Amino acid sequence: MHRRLSGILASAALLTGCMGAEVAFDDGLVLTGPTDTLAVGVAAAFTVGDACTAGAGRPLDSAGPGPDSRCTTEQITAVLSVDVSPPDALTVRQTGAGLQVTPLRPGAATLTVRARLDDGSVRTAQRAVSAHLADRVVVGARCENVSQPGATQFVSEHSRVSVDAHVLRPHVQFDGGPVPWVGEGLLPVDAHGRWGTPAADVPVTLSSSIDPALAQPIALFGPADVDRLDVAVESVVLGSDQGSAAGRYLTVSATTRVQGEIPCVDQLPRTVQIHSPSVCQFGDGDHRPRTVRNSLLSLTVRQAGVCRFEVSLGDGRTARVEVPVEAPPG
Repeated sequence: MHRRLSGILASAALLTGCMGAEVAFDDGLVLTGPTDTLAVGVAAAFTVGDACTAGAGRPLDSAGPGPDSRCTTEQITAVLSVDVSPPDALTVRQTGAGLQVTPLRPGAATLTVRARLDDGSVRTAQRAVSAHLADRVVVGARCENVSQPGATQFVSEHSRVSVDAHVLRPHVQFDGGPVPWVGEGLLPVDAHGRWGTPAADVPVTLSSSIDPALAQPIALFGPADVDRLDVAVESVVLGSDQGSAAGRYLTVSATTRVQGEIPCVDQLPRTVQIHSPSVCQFGDGDHRPRTVRNSLLSLTVRQAGVCRFEVSLGDGRTARVEVPVEAPPG
């Protein structure tokens, strides 16, 4: 028994940057997509294409184009049908650039696609896939400041964050499209695909339909939640100015800690004010207070002396810094 979906338009575009196995019949078509191991509930993108061009220009047989080759020069104009066997294993729907395949249950399944080419011929490609249940789903904010966050993800309020989600199962490498997730409390996404965080007193929880037990909180924090503000300064000498203090610049970083940990995402504003403009100033020559996010800041040294400045958070917490700058021997 087969379930057939008819009248689906095809696209010659490759749907994913990771190409898996390709199964071709003698008439020269392949069904191209991710690897053959998929996760139940996670969609994967496939397309039908020519056996010679789908593999990044490499023919699938040693003969290459010729009378005994599986290559074809015709263009695919339409996918006439997609057969799923067994019929309850997968759902298939048309996307803007091909077919979106979602496993419904664990087990093996076969996709058989019939496509019409521009010479009027009808040809066939087939693909076997295997679906597995994920043991768990991992979802969380994409950290900007630390590569290995702690058990709690600390993210600053009123920030823009990206969210990553993937499925895990021991000894199984899944592939496919984005893992579905929901972020309760997050604000609408911006033009760059990032989500907004609300004020620190609003709870944010990440979940996924793939793992009903998942309820991953994100710990939002504001200036009042910061334990410590660490300011680090590094002095750099430009090669053409080895003999004078002028021409040096100072790189300044201001790192917060929340409950003793460096936050996963910290976009709290910091106000930097210079108190010795004759010795140091901002790189553009200005010394008036300015607000920056969590990024390196450069101060240009004008002459030898003590560069004095302070870094403040929104709650009035201030770190005062004095950096002696001497002319190097030259």
